[in-house]
Amino acid sequence: WSDLSSWHQFVCLINRPTDTSLVIVHGGLILDLTGYLLFFDVTRPVALFVSYFHCMNSQLFSIGMFSYTMLATSPLFCYPDWPRRLIAKMPCCLHTILPHTQPPQESAECIYPGRRGKAASRHGLRQKLGAIFTVLYIIEQLFLPYSHFITQGYNNWTNGLYGYSWDMMVENGSETAQLPPELQPIITGTVDDINITDPLVL
Repeated sequence: WSDLSSWHQFVCLINRPTDTSLVIVHGGLILDLTGYLLFFDVTRPVALFVSYFHCMNSQLFSIGMFSYTMLATSPLFCYPDWPRRLIAKMPCCLHTILPHTQPPQESAECIYPGRRGKAASRHGLRQKLGAIFTVLYIIEQLFLPYSHFITQGYNNWTNGLYGYSWDMMVENGSETAQLPPELQPIITGTVDDINITDPLVL
């Protein structure tokens, strides 16, 4: 092995179909199954670090906003006060332009445990509009997944929401056409075509 470059060592390891299955397919499966680690305090930092594989997917595959959406929604698994704790650690010179970190104050419109709140005489326009909007939004979210009876047949003509579907990696044509040129020989098997002096490969 001493006379081979590190790149050729790597190619020899995954140059067989069985190796590709073990490394890429099963490795990706194990990586996807680590999502449950976000639920536990002890393993959450590790899971948040591993979730950055979405950055790699966004560069290797044309899957739209899926990767960025998954990264943006990762903090939902953290405690709800994480923005306040993060802002509190910022330098004092930035506290004037950042949101306040004080605990929320009591509101006259809320009912707290152990206290009797004043009964509202009547609901205002703001409360009514807020309730209507919330109900309509919930109905819309419940309806959209089952709306295929409206768009029967081939409903992928725009390919807009394809990046959010479970079969997002099943694309018409060759998947290797979407890969960077320096990575295509690994998938196609034409390893001899790789220029190991290319800085993009190294």
